[in-house]
Amino acid sequence: MADEKKRPLKYTILVIPNNGGKVKEIRLSFDFIIILTVMCIGMLLCGIGYLTSHAAELESDRLQVFAWKSRYEVTESANAILLAENESLQSEIDKLKSQMDMKDYLEQQTTSAEATKYMPSGLPVGGQVSVPSAYSSDIEGITFTVGYGAKIVATGNGKVISVKTDSKYGYIVTIDHGNDYVSYYCYKAQPFVSEGDEVTRGQSIYLVGEDEPQLTYKITYQGNPVDPNAVMDAAG
Repeated sequence: MADEKKRPLKYTILVIPNNGGKVKEIRLSFDFIIILTVMCIGMLLCGIGYLTSHAAELESDRLQVFAWKSRYEVTESANAILLAENESLQSEIDKLKSQMDMKDYLEQQTTSAEATKYMPSGLPVGGQVSVPSAYSSDIEGITFTVGYGAKIVATGNGKVISVKTDSKYGYIVTIDHGNDYVSYYCYKAQPFVSEGDEVTRGQSIYLVGEDEPQLTYKITYQGNPVDPNAVMDAAG
């Protein structure tokens, strides 16, 4: 009997229906129960591991979404600040542009006004004066009949480049206006200016005498004679 093999343990499970039906018997060996238990525990552990891993992934995703949201909010805030700064800078640019446009306009006006002063466009006589004659190609100029005591004046800013005596006119004062225009004042009285003098528009050159009523006035542009009436008319 000592050598007799031990019989494996077996368990019987009775399934008794509530409705009084046939009783069923399920016989399970101990080894099968152990295996089944191990399998259940293994599946449980796998489920727990999966859930743990999945929960970690979900947490990682949540943290990543939170980080993205934070970065988005920071970016939006930075964009709002940059937009406000850009609007401020644009306002400053517009203001500076307006100031520069005004400055350019004033400079142009100043330059234009300054340039006008150097155009020999004024009348060469101050005081009583007749209507100028038509342009004469013989004298390459026009003539004025001027009253006693009137003044013969520079028609634009410039520099006296010569004062010459002349057998026909008496004296010829030549003024270079620095813009290719040169004006000539031909009169028999002694002039007030000398070569090298700077003159301004309206400055006296001669004083009209009692016996010398005629002034001859000439203009050249780039060395060519032009009608002074046209230049004076252009300046109004």
